[in-house]
Amino acid sequence: MRAAVCRTFDAPLEIADVVLRPPGPGEVEVDIAACAVCHSDIHFMDGAWGGHLPAVY
Repeated sequence: MRAAVCRTFDAPLEIADVVLRPPGPGEVEVDIAACAVCHSDIHFMDGAWGGHLPAVY
């Protein structure tokens, strides 16, 4: 899967291939064709609320 990854706060996102673990009990896997970035994501990317990196918002 490809994702926009935040590796450094207040820096451009990096489009990268990411590997996810298979779904566990009670979980499902879905295909996502597209998504959007909301204002909360932008605040996280700017480092406004801290958090652990790398991250996919």
